[in-house]
Amino acid sequence: MSTISIIGSGGMATAISARITKAANLNGDGPASNGLRAATTVPILTYALRESADVTAHDITSDRFGTRFTVAGRGGERASLRTGLLGTYNVANCLSAVVVALSQGKIG
Repeated sequence: MSTISIIGSGGMATAISARITKAANLNGDGPASNGLRAATTVPILTYALRESADVTAHDITSDRFGTRFTVAGRGGERASLRTGLLGTYNVANCLSAVVVALSQGKIG
């Protein structure tokens, strides 16, 4: 089991002004997200490694202890994140968790 540490979240939830109880959490890098985007009636929050999204990852570095990266919100908010997980697919998983936490008002 791994933990995620967010250092200096600095108001990242300001990009999402109110707590959203239901939201579609979509991977903006995934080709299926366009179809899902068209099919949903709830607010959409996106995360991505390569594309523009509500939450993105930058400055990704890995070592034998895990991965560090910067999480950026669409409004310019930034936070450093460290996880014991390796692999860029796990960075995407962490971004998904950040989007869920933001949508539920758990960080910000």
